[in-house]
Amino acid sequence: MKSNTKYSKGVLDDIMLDAMYGFSLSEIASRLNINYDEFLADYNNIDMPIKQFYEYGRIKGKTETDNIFFNLAKNGSATAKQIYDNKMLDADLSNAFKKIFDA
Repeated sequence: MKSNTKYSKGVLDDIMLDAMYGFSLSEIASRLNINYDEFLADYNNIDMPIKQFYEYGRIKGKTETDNIFFNLAKNGSATAKQIYDNKMLDADLSNAFKKIFDA
């Protein structure tokens, strides 16, 4: 991932970790004591790494959570199996719609 001198590696890692835990952009800006409007502008600036770290953190959090549901479902949890099946269906539908709209 790209780095930038405006945000240290430690701050970028904090952004990624907070995103992994489901924090919003405004919550992260508040926690890191960064002006939200400036943070949002940096998030939307393609030359800044904020969006990359935030999105990577969100995906990493979803992956870890999905892995837990998968293992619970594999080990017999009916609730986890239902959640897992719903996630798979959502992914299938999302892929189908993307295929239709990209055609």
